[in-house]
Amino acid sequence: MRKLAIVVLGVVSVLAFACTSSAASEPTAESGATPTQVGKVTDHLTIKEAVTGEGTPVNAAGTPNVVPFPEYIGDCKIERNTNCEGADMRNADLAGYRAQGFAPPVQADLRGANLMNADLSGATLAKAKMDGANLRGAKLVGTNLTETTLYKADLRDADLTRANLTFSDMEDALLDGAIFCETIMPKGEVNNEGC
Repeated sequence: MRKLAIVVLGVVSVLAFACTSSAASEPTAESGATPTQVGKVTDHLTIKEAVTGEGTPVNAAGTPNVVPFPEYIGDCKIERNTNCEGADMRNADLAGYRAQGFAPPVQADLRGANLMNADLSGATLAKAKMDGANLRGAKLVGTNLTETTLYKADLRDADLTRANLTFSDMEDALLDGAIFCETIMPKGEVNNEGC
């Protein structure tokens, strides 16, 4: 019985030493070394990935890489009351960016922003805060505006062809001259008035 206990103790000691040695050989954030990347690192995550962690690139320590919210898209600073008149923001993705770790995604805060005549065609602005934004004459062709707050936003003369406004808040928004064609409205109905 004693021999069996000694053999088991010896095996446990060897395994403990092997685990300690392999862990010590990996670079860590504390040592200042860059951890080895596992999987493909992307420049953004979808909302599903940000919420569930699914598909999130991780480092050797097993923690998710942080994907920062973009400060600028072209010359346009993404912030409240920004002045981006005429900015080219085609295909910009402003939904589902990660603030840190597995925290909920951070949405763009463009409340009061001047986006007059900006080109936001094909952009993703799901859940963005755009209350009071000036989107007069903006190109919003195929733009994803689902669950976006557009309370008192100025959308006069904006082109909303094929835009998706499902569940968005458009209360008191200015819509004179806006183009609606294959546009999905907040309650899911399709608006073809401008086709």
